[in-house]
Amino acid sequence: MNSTLPNPRYERKFTTQTLHVPEVLALVGRHPALFREIYPPRMVHNLYLDSPDLRDYQDHVSGVAHRMKTRIRWYGSWSGAALAATVEWKLKSGLVSGKATQPLPPLSMNGSVSLPGLKAALAAATLPPRRRFALDQQQPSLLNRYHRHYFLSADRRFRLTVDSGLQFAAAPPAATLGAPFHPPTSLVVIELKYDLDAADPCRGHYQPSPPPPGAVLEIPARDRQPQSLSGAVGLRGVRVRVRLGGLARFSYFPGAFSGVW
Repeated sequence: MNSTLPNPRYERKFTTQTLHVPEVLALVGRHPALFREIYPPRMVHNLYLDSPDLRDYQDHVSGVAHRMKTRIRWYGSWSGAALAATVEWKLKSGLVSGKATQPLPPLSMNGSVSLPGLKAALAAATLPPRRRFALDQQQPSLLNRYHRHYFLSADRRFRLTVDSGLQFAAAPPAATLGAPFHPPTSLVVIELKYDLDAADPCRGHYQPSPPPPGAVLEIPARDRQPQSLSGAVGLRGVRVRVRLGGLARFSYFPGAFSGVW
């Protein structure tokens, strides 16, 4: 099924509450893979869509191997016009992720999301019939936003993002989605993204054994007693060693619901 995913890649996401953003950015800046910032940092906003019975959310919580989530994404300010909004479908098949996107007409944001405006934008978008039918069966389920830094390795094979200031808000099926956001969490989320051919040595699996020689981005744990995982993700030419003690695997989607509902 991996060959059928749009833009297939591996995505590895971890969180820390013991390191602050400047410390994480300093680690990235010292990495031998020579990560450089490729976009100015910016706010990312997401409105997740789901069925009335939250089928996509339940699939994520249950760990269904082949699953999907749908979201509207835009950047910049929470108010004013969202000029580069897209509807995105994130798909997962085992360890492999894929994403399909479709641009939307500008959305008007004035500290809230207008459902009539959102429906009008979706109606005006050029969508395949099956995608349009699926969207007609969904409704808003969750809002989140965070501040993101973007990096790319010198060989252009590995992309890395650092997210902070993560906030969630419930998205009840009302005419206007203006629910207040929860206060920002203390999480810093580090995500590494790389194409399938960059992961041949580790075959997309976590490896608990000591890493072979290579570049290492090590995220030190300050907690005295690591709580959940100690391992490594192997890449070709890059080694990301993850020592947990305040670090954990993470997904914005199911993690958000547990903090909102």
